[in-house]
Amino acid sequence: MIRAAGAAVRTAKEVKGRCGVPLNRQFRDMIGLKLTTHLGPADYFRYALFDRERVPDRTAAATFGGWRLFEEFLHYSKPEVRGLTHKHPLYRLLASFGLPVPGIRRIYAPTPDCFERNRALATPEQLGHWLLTTDALPVFGKPSNASAGWGAQAITGRRGDGTLEFLDGTTSTVDETVARIDGFARRNGTYLLCELLEQREDMRALCGRCVASLRIVMLVRHGEPEVFRTVILLPTRGQQTSNCRHMATGTVLGRVDPGTGAISRVIRREGPFFEYSPRHPETGAQLDGHVIEGWDEVLGLMHRAALAMAPFRMQHWDVALTTRGPVLMEMNVHGDEGGLQLHGPPGALDEQYLSFAREHRVW
Repeated sequence: MIRAAGAAVRTAKEVKGRCGVPLNRQFRDMIGLKLTTHLGPADYFRYALFDRERVPDRTAAATFGGWRLFEEFLHYSKPEVRGLTHKHPLYRLLASFGLPVPGIRRIYAPTPDCFERNRALATPEQLGHWLLTTDALPVFGKPSNASAGWGAQAITGRRGDGTLEFLDGTTSTVDETVARIDGFARRNGTYLLCELLEQREDMRALCGRCVASLRIVMLVRHGEPEVFRTVILLPTRGQQTSNCRHMATGTVLGRVDPGTGAISRVIRREGPFFEYSPRHPETGAQLDGHVIEGWDEVLGLMHRAALAMAPFRMQHWDVALTTRGPVLMEMNVHGDEGGLQLHGPPGALDEQYLSFAREHRVW
């Protein structure tokens, strides 16, 4: 707590120096928000709630939620069904509903308590042999139960000497790759080796080869799906995923108008000192105002997917725009609350959400 207080004081002084906001006003704001909301100093600075041009008053600031939203979002599904959101059972389930997901090429499962272990590679030796001999490359590997891109790697090819090549330009021996995958799998139970999705040409023109992703949050209100928030993550060269990790990876984050598919307010650095990127920092492609092609197709897919997973009344989807159409990469029962609010106000606690929350909690 002492460390957090010291960090808040240092940031407040920097805000005063760079933005001219008096310290007494900042601390008065923070105390007032703490007493009336769950927002703390870190939230105050992350969303630049001191900026009266962006957030004009306390009412607007109160629409933002802090890290406790992570826990609140859990209340829209029963705990006993959450295991279905692990990528392995999710992909099998969604495919059975006729919904597009990455094709699973192989499963690595060194621990005995995983689904489909009878079909899995179960030892490092089996995994190494497969990597040395398979004609299924390129593949995208990821733990079945992990977040923020942890453990993900895109293997794009294999050289004549057996060295593996990766999307970020790095290389690795098979033994080194096996050791990494084995470590991820022993912590998570299952490691998936899936098809490497190919970015659609128009998206490649925007941000390069690494697949961009849409984060689309759906609410299922009285059995009928509705879009709550939509953002797009546009990666830069040298990445294997689009994850932004608090804007630390180089990925830029844009708001997407749910009605039109138009991108706006693309962020490359979050608060307290927001930086915007109307063009992609590497390709130079215009991002602000760009309308995503085939947006009606994306919305149609989200409606079908939300109905298929209706026991989850709040669904956080990751969607890729690929050469075979939009593909569902992931569904979570909660997501990064920051990504839902960085383009506000309003924050997540707007009237759409509050009216939903009053009636649709499961527990």
